Amino acid sequence: MALVWEALTLQEIRRECQSRDVCFTGLRSRNEAEQRQELTERLFTSVCHSAWETQGIPVKRLGGGQAAAKVVERIARLSELTLEDLRVEFQALKIPAEAGEPAKKRELLKVLEKVAMWQEMPLKELQKDCREMEVSTSSLSGVRLSDAEQRKELIQRCCLGLFLLNWASQGVPVKRLECMQAALQVVKRVQALDAMSEAVLRSEYAKLVPLPSEAGKERTMKEVLQRLKEAKCSFWGMPGWLLLGAITWQIGKTFVAPPVAPNQQVRGGRPALQAEPPQQRISPTDRQTLANLLAPPDQLFEETEDGMILREKYPGGRQPTSVFWAIVQPLVSLGFLVVGLSAYFGEPIVDWNPLTAEYLGFLRPSDGINFLPQGAFMCFYGFFGFFIFGPIQWYINIFNIGQGVCEFNKNDGMMYIVRNNEMIREVPLEDFQAVKFEWTNLAVLGARDVYLITQEGQEIHFMDDPEVYSKFVLEKRAARLSEFLNVELIVDDA
Repeated sequence: MALVWEALTLQEIRRECQSRDVCFTGLRSRNEAEQRQELTERLFTSVCHSAWETQGIPVKRLGGGQAAAKVVERIARLSELTLEDLRVEFQALKIPAEAGEPAKKRELLKVLEKVAMWQEMPLKELQKDCREMEVSTSSLSGVRLSDAEQRKELIQRCCLGLFLLNWASQGVPVKRLECMQAALQVVKRVQALDAMSEAVLRSEYAKLVPLPSEAGKERTMKEVLQRLKEAKCSFWGMPGWLLLGAITWQIGKTFVAPPVAPNQQVRGGRPALQAEPPQQRISPTDRQTLANLLAPPDQLFEETEDGMILREKYPGGRQPTSVFWAIVQPLVSLGFLVVGLSAYFGEPIVDWNPLTAEYLGFLRPSDGINFLPQGAFMCFYGFFGFFIFGPIQWYINIFNIGQGVCEFNKNDGMMYIVRNNEMIREVPLEDFQAVKFEWTNLAVLGARDVYLITQEGQEIHFMDDPEVYSKFVLEKRAARLSEFLNVELIVDDA
């Protein structure tokens, strides 16, 4: 395919870039041959990124092609290793033994491939993976660690997050526990419980809360073991002042008060207490629908499929309302001018022509209109509205003045602002140090904008009309741009 691109003309290569959603602006050279070479390299890079994405390598999240290439090389090397070598690689991650080790080569290779991606990901993406797996990272917020130490800790936690499902299948409610250390302690304790005899299990219950001698006789050992596991999980995951109540509730639920139907009565004729209905949670589909209602996709940045380009499009002056007023305003101004001139000449000028007299008779001035002051004012407004403002409005709408785009391109590391087919500004992405979101509730003097701050402290306002967006939409825009540029997000919400 590269040979085919090299045989194309510069214009044909640009069309190929446009069809593949590859940026063809901001070329470093003005020589046509060098421009063709640079565009061919961009096309080849885009094809490679697309191929890697189909193989499950998140080029977008890795931050560029260099990191993705390292991941591809690492995965290729891992696929050639034997099962014993893969186990050595897995043990080098220093994951606690309680988490277990995949027995099959495919499962082990899948874990190591994930680790290879995490090793090249930015810290923000690692933290995002932790949040998606519901692995706690709160204990790292108050600790000063270097980037390398923080990355190592996050990778270990992400690895442990892969085993959450396995632990949950063993009856350990990991997502309810306070930290990862508590989860490891619970897993170790649960494994010890599975090896205990019935007498030892009942002895463990007796150590927690003294039970009546007849309690638990009608329960099977499976139910007893499950309740004991839940009590141990509560011990490691709950604050101390809630511990006693939680264990007592679990034991009472198991031994003292067996579950009854809602309409069933216990001895003594008293109605059984009904359990409270489970708390309703919003499904992912409903949550996404709600997010789309609050921030419609057409109001956010336009993003390419590979995630390497963000665009803020400027629609220009050709809008339905501007076209409407470009038609109505000159016609109304012409009517004012006709009435004003009629007052000046002392007779309706529309009667000078039979055609206008028949169809524009409504422009005849009334008897109460004199040239001074009404006629003079109408002539003034009509002249400027028809001969000056009217042509300006038509010029804006015909040529769509103001149309353009602001593009953030990771492929070449540049930001481009183009207006009216002219390059207005070029700034390297590495020059940005922060994205600032401003929002004030003042209706007139309030500042509502998302803009960039360079390393020199210069502000770059790139949005066309931020006032038309809601606060939620501007927040989403600022957060996405900060994540894309991997810079600090400053919020000024007064």
